[in-house]
Amino acid sequence: MKMPNETHSREKLIEGLFVANHDDKNLIIIEKESKKEIGFCSIYDINNSNQSAEISFLIGENQFRYRIS
Repeated sequence: MKMPNETHSREKLIEGLFVANHDDKNLIIIEKESKKEIGFCSIYDINNSNQSAEISFLIGENQFRYRIS
């Protein structure tokens, strides 16, 4: 996944994704063959009592969007 040139920005993004809420589940999406990070997925607003949650994902690399495998 292309990231800003500043390492600090990447660290802030990762911190925001993985430290913000301990109940949220955040995953990095990795392409199988190249082992390259191509995006991320989040499961949030998890409500165990009514068994619901929200999910979102972002594929940051254009070449991997709209691919079915």
